Amino acid sequence: TTAIVDCGFNFGPVAGARMVDIVCEKAITANLACVVSQNCHHVSRLGSYVQKIAERDLVGIAWANSSKHGHFVVPFGGREGRLATNPLAYAAPTLQGRPVVLDMATSMISEGKIRALMHEGKPIPDGCVLNAEGEPIQNAEEWYGPPKGIILPFGSPALGYKGFFS
Repeated sequence: TTAIVDCGFNFGPVAGARMVDIVCEKAITANLACVVSQNCHHVSRLGSYVQKIAERDLVGIAWANSSKHGHFVVPFGGREGRLATNPLAYAAPTLQGRPVVLDMATSMISEGKIRALMHEGKPIPDGCVLNAEGEPIQNAEEWYGPPKGIILPFGSPALGYKGFFS
């Protein structure tokens, strides 16, 4: 029911697609499966993988983390990035044939979205990021620095979020 896929630090989406095939094969055989990766680069949008699982009439759940170089998210009330955006995704089949998919980060915005906004010349939505001095900004180029800014955790416009207190 389990497998570890060593991705060899290659292109993440190739490994992600292979992991979908492995987990589905195991789940169909054993009714439950868990596949994890090691030595994997960025896999892109997690929702695309769990959607493929749900399209095979299975429920899919995926999480991703990051090495220290991807710790851009500041804990509530903090001053430095200590966490990754830690995305998660879920998908379930429906009777209508189109799966229900949740795909989210545990931060106000993903680093990939900041990069896309920068390339499009668009501002970062207010309340998502701070520059290296802790001031709110909307300019993606400024966020990338140097020095690099920080991303706020999910729920930041409120007075804290599950487990974080000021």
